[in-house]
Amino acid sequence: MEIKEIINQDIQIISTLKIGNFSKLPIAWRDEGNIDQLPVARYNETLEKEIINKIKITNWRRDDDILIQKMLNFQQLRSNKVVYTDEYGYVKLDKRIQQDKYDTQQLNPPKINTTWSCSTIQYPVENQTNIDGSTQKSKIVSVDQNDFKFMITVNTVCVIDQEESEQIHRVKISDQILSIVEQLQKLHECKIKVIYNNRELDQRKTFRAANIKDGQKLLFFGIKDKCNQDQKPIRFFLRFPDFNKEQQWKSVEGDDGIIITCKVDFIFLGIGLFEASNQDPGEFGIQYTIYIKDKQGNVKLKPQVVKENGSYTYDDVDEMHVFKYKFQTFPHGIVVKAGQRLTYMQRTSYQYSFYSDQGRYYQQIRNPDMNIFKIKSTRLSSGTCVEQGIIPGFLYKLL
Repeated sequence: MEIKEIINQDIQIISTLKIGNFSKLPIAWRDEGNIDQLPVARYNETLEKEIINKIKITNWRRDDDILIQKMLNFQQLRSNKVVYTDEYGYVKLDKRIQQDKYDTQQLNPPKINTTWSCSTIQYPVENQTNIDGSTQKSKIVSVDQNDFKFMITVNTVCVIDQEESEQIHRVKISDQILSIVEQLQKLHECKIKVIYNNRELDQRKTFRAANIKDGQKLLFFGIKDKCNQDQKPIRFFLRFPDFNKEQQWKSVEGDDGIIITCKVDFIFLGIGLFEASNQDPGEFGIQYTIYIKDKQGNVKLKPQVVKENGSYTYDDVDEMHVFKYKFQTFPHGIVVKAGQRLTYMQRTSYQYSFYSDQGRYYQQIRNPDMNIFKIKSTRLSSGTCVEQGIIPGFLYKLL
């Protein structure tokens, strides 16, 4: 069948076409999971542009062509090689325990059926151990090699200066995470952080080494002109003139929070915290949630729930029993545009702390930037509001 006949047949639209070589012959091929190159149709150079532009072609391949190509991939399997499976995640191949032979000369060759003995791979998880204090051990499982995956799908949500976009990437498990970050960094001229399970990923790791599963969602955060912004001074907005000297705040179930709006663009970098009133300074845990809406109520930054561990000393605490905490997950902060509503919610690991009930006239406090911030109460807060609470201020930079 000539290429003209193939093109003229309106049978199937191939959404993604690539140009490659198969058996030393030029062909058009498409990616289908475990199969690296599948012949679709031969082409000549004059038609190359049409093929790249997603021309309509027919799928004329025979089943035995596909099986032969699968065999080329499976022949590369060996002991200690790591592959992905839907049932067990990443596994390491130990040895073949069953293999069905077939004759490629048969008119209808049977499906390849090879079973492997594999070891599941246990990735370290913080603060998770068994009841007896031991860590989870690897298991031996049997897997049909037709269930092996060498490529996975990764969903990304990218937030750069509040411009949010979602993408789907098809990647090899042996690729570095950096492979899908570099293009965005060049495009937006910014540094991008990759967040997974409330922690920043090392972008030099492969998807396999980072235990990224098929269909996993990753969060990308970036800020433009990072170098210039890093040179700007960090400021602290104080919203209480004094603390309550007679009582202490007892945390109840639920989060404390406030709403912040500003007349100009700023970067939200951290929070002020009252120290614990019933224990010495030291390590503590904090969980916080940040989300942003514009003036029309449209969500610009979806709620981001983050858990972090911090610490403070006597030297960090001022005369109001306040210390400043800079976000670890967002070291370059979160950009908030003028007029947008930033809702911040938090809870800390200590039960009792100092607090203040003198927030009604916060606009009269002498701050570095006067009359640009407005604090509001949120009905989601369990106790903290404009007048009182355990959030004495926040860290920021002006843009």
